[in-house]
Amino acid sequence: MPFIFQTPVPQTPPVHPWAPPLNFSPQKAFPPLPAQELRDVDMSEPSPPKPAASNKDSGRIVATGALRRVYNSRQRARAQNHLHASLHDDPGYGSGEESDDSAGQVGPVTQNTSNHYTLNMPSAPAPQSDMPHVLLG
Repeated sequence: MPFIFQTPVPQTPPVHPWAPPLNFSPQKAFPPLPAQELRDVDMSEPSPPKPAASNKDSGRIVATGALRRVYNSRQRARAQNHLHASLHDDPGYGSGEESDDSAGQVGPVTQNTSNHYTLNMPSAPAPQSDMPHVLLG
């Protein structure tokens, strides 16, 4: 079955709403860039000089409290792990019935990680009651 709603073929070609101005020349509007000589990159060249002013002189203040807290917590965890490992190496530690091959081995270190994600989603719509009224007070 042929398609009922056939559109007629346009008689005139579509005219674009924008046309370039008279005497337009792409060479005049977009002149070619001057040829620049590209230098090869040599890794022996020194890095660009760093600015003489320090961070305090530039006016940018960086808070390092969080870095210090993370560093200190990791140092405490390492100290506890070393203390735990040294207690296991102590011959008086435990029942003393361990075999010779397990005496020099330290078990795997477990680390507690906490990943907290917040997902904001709209709640389900409230059920609509049959009686249109609002409780006041």
